[in-house]
Order: sequence, then structure tokens, then C-alpha cells
Amino acid sequence: MPQSEKARQVLPPPPKLWKLSSDPKERVPLMVFGWPISVDNRREWANRFQIPTEVPQYNRLDNAWKHMGSLLPDKAKRAKLVRYNGGKGTVAMCIIIGSNKDERDLKRARNRTVISETSDVLQVDVEPQWLMVADQPDN
Repeated sequence: MPQSEKARQVLPPPPKLWKLSSDPKERVPLMVFGWPISVDNRREWANRFQIPTEVPQYNRLDNAWKHMGSLLPDKAKRAKLVRYNGGKGTVAMCIIIGSNKDERDLKRARNRTVISETSDVLQVDVEPQWLMVADQPDN
């Protein structure tokens, strides 16, 4: 999809701002906006970057992750462990551009230019989405 078309896509609605509370009804989990990255995505990157297959698989995928990080726009150079797949317990690393931690970070999640540029670099078949952080902060 061309960059101009991606920039016009409707973004998913943001969650409420993150809130810790002793009352579970008032609590809002920390969420990030970005792309969950699977092992298959990292394997595809390793192939695209021509990382030799003789390199042990773990190192090959790690090298692909590091190389991809060097190509991302500065505003997308954050990663977090997230739960995805409809909350079914699947955990993945996520390239993030924003979160619901505060208003400033919520605004970053709406930056269509960064979304489009990051999507062009990642070349994954998943749209950016709001995902729950796997290790919820307690303060």
C-alpha cells in the first residue's frame, strides 16, 4: 500500500490514559500502540538482510532485530513485550510509537507520518494496534 494511502487509514481509537488504582474498577492497564513482531517476521527480516543461515538461529534473529532497529525512524525506536492475539496469552516484542502512559505519548500514537514511515520499513502484514504491556508496572 502506498505511503499516502497508509496515512489516510482510520486509526483504532485510543484507550483511556493509564491509571493505577487499588480499586480494580478504576484501573486502566498500560497499553502501547505499535506492531507485534513474531519470530516469523524476524526470520523474514534475516532473509531480507541476507544474514547467513550458517549463523545459529537465535543469533540470526537477534541480528535481524538489531538491524531493523537501526532502520526505524527515531520516534519508533522503542520496543516492549506485549500480549496480543485477543488476550489469549500470546506474548511478542512490539515496535511502539506511543502509549497511554500520558497525553504526550498518546499524541505520538496518532502521528500518521511516523506510522507510515515505520510501516514501510517493517514490511509486516499486521496493522499497528493497541496492545497490553505484558509486564504491567506497579507504580
